[in-house]
Amino acid sequence: MTDSTYFDEALKVGYAHIADRAVKKTIEYTSTLLVDVDENDEPVGIEVLGPISAHHVYDMGQRYGWTQNALERVDEAVAQLRQLMSVRTESSGDGIFNRATSWTDPRALAV
Repeated sequence: MTDSTYFDEALKVGYAHIADRAVKKTIEYTSTLLVDVDENDEPVGIEVLGPISAHHVYDMGQRYGWTQNALERVDEAVAQLRQLMSVRTESSGDGIFNRATSWTDPRALAV
């Protein structure tokens, strides 16, 4: 999975890039959840247009016949989006979610 998960607080829109493959089409799973899929109908990205806590990833995977690996990637992407969307707006976050393993303490960069 890539580390590309974004959320625009002003627009309440988020996107999680799941795989580095070309998007063939976008499926509107619900009015607030869109799924970009490749030529094999495997997920490439998830776009949210509002709260996503009620969406059921496994139901989505069964409906579209995704592999277990794809299902796990979507589940992780949705979890990242939920986390990013729950950040308080008064925080100093940059609107980009980075996995804990990729975060750098700015004090470590100071000389």
